[in-house]
Amino acid sequence: MLLSLFFKHVYPYTPVVDRCQLVADLQAGNCSSFLLHAIFSITVPYSDDTSLRHMGYDSVTDAQRAFFSRARLLFDFGCEANQLTLLQGSFLLSSFQNSFAPDKDCRFWLNQAVHIATLMGLHRRNVENELQPSLQRVCRRIWWLLYQRDIMFMLAGFENTRHINDEEVDSRPVCPEDWLETAPTAVSPPLLPAIPEVQIQFFIENCKLAKLGAECLRLSLTTDVAPSMSRVREIGQAIVDWRVSLPAGLRAEGSLYGNQTDIWQSVILIFGFRLECLFYRTVRRFSSSFSSSDREWVSQRLLGAMFDLSTVLRRAMALDILSAGPPALIVCTTQLLALQIETVLSPQCSRGTRHALKADINAMLAHLEDVKDCWLNAKWASRVFGWVVGRTGLSLREPELPRGSMASGPDGGHLSSNVPGAGEQPSQNHPQPEYLNDGYEVGQGGAFFDPSEGLPETWLEDMMNSGILEEQDRAIFDVMDMRMAF
Repeated sequence: MLLSLFFKHVYPYTPVVDRCQLVADLQAGNCSSFLLHAIFSITVPYSDDTSLRHMGYDSVTDAQRAFFSRARLLFDFGCEANQLTLLQGSFLLSSFQNSFAPDKDCRFWLNQAVHIATLMGLHRRNVENELQPSLQRVCRRIWWLLYQRDIMFMLAGFENTRHINDEEVDSRPVCPEDWLETAPTAVSPPLLPAIPEVQIQFFIENCKLAKLGAECLRLSLTTDVAPSMSRVREIGQAIVDWRVSLPAGLRAEGSLYGNQTDIWQSVILIFGFRLECLFYRTVRRFSSSFSSSDREWVSQRLLGAMFDLSTVLRRAMALDILSAGPPALIVCTTQLLALQIETVLSPQCSRGTRHALKADINAMLAHLEDVKDCWLNAKWASRVFGWVVGRTGLSLREPELPRGSMASGPDGGHLSSNVPGAGEQPSQNHPQPEYLNDGYEVGQGGAFFDPSEGLPETWLEDMMNSGILEEQDRAIFDVMDMRMAF
């Protein structure tokens, strides 16, 4: 059952195995236990509660921890000797942005996978002459998966340096023929469903986007010299040209709505707009070197990309199709939240923009709350951002609360005092809440304040003292701290 879910939900964005060969090995009893447990660990979030109970687990987290731990132990004790299998399993285990083993987090597994791949020579074109065609196709897909993840980890702030040197890579780009499959003759696996063309197109286009991400990273890592506006506009236009040239199955024809049910169209658009957001935010760090018109242009492009990203994300949330997508969507959501909060807290943010972003912030936070039982990184993100939203008074409040009710923060603490019931006059027991000009409530002891004033300088210390970061994986906090990310 989990293997079927893997082929349906995980394989489209992680085609790290030969499907036919994997099924044949499983039927013949030759399948690697290390690889299987790595596959199951990343597939569990797509299973339902009934299936989890049948497997003997009470939650997704319990099941993931069990499968991950078994795979890690098999790796630690050297139970897997095949290099390709070690590469495949290590890459799958790098999908956990929140790790069950602090000494072997996502960075460890990605580094391990890149190390094995370069030892095998997968970054070089001439290695293909030594491989069978079916193995060539798998290895080429794996290499470009590593390239995508190497870029994504840098964009997400999980890494401070890249693992892959572009100047040393001459691997052939992936093409549709790399998804051709030939069933082994020794064992006849059951017929697997054909791979939809849109999934192949998604992977190929994501590779192109990763190359654009590499260009953005090269620009951003030169922090002592401001980039020229001509180069900024060139990269910005390249991202737009990439989106316009997407295949029909992935392109949003005339709007951001496109196909109402295809998850891969939404995912590729989300990834593209996320890259634009991070690119223009990085460029904005050099605004003091730009003219006033150039600063305005960069700010407008950043704000536009943020609203475009929010539009696609909120539409996908409303249609409930994000649950079928990759966990990287959670990272995109948290990065958008960080950008939105940063913008709202800026003194330059207009009243209208602040109110629009406030609605978006609460929508994103509500989505993280909805999926936190399936995705561990969503659980920690909802705690961190819930604390920030509550601390800054950006939380949307019900117009009336029942008598004696309390609004609770993410850590169970009370964020506001009791308010009178409907039609009840304020009294000493039920004081009238004080509101700022934009309608943000000021709690007792100044718990809330005008968002335009920004977070106080002690916000990081306050967060740590609140207990929000207890047992927190550092990776998701790095996403929140946009000064460190990208």
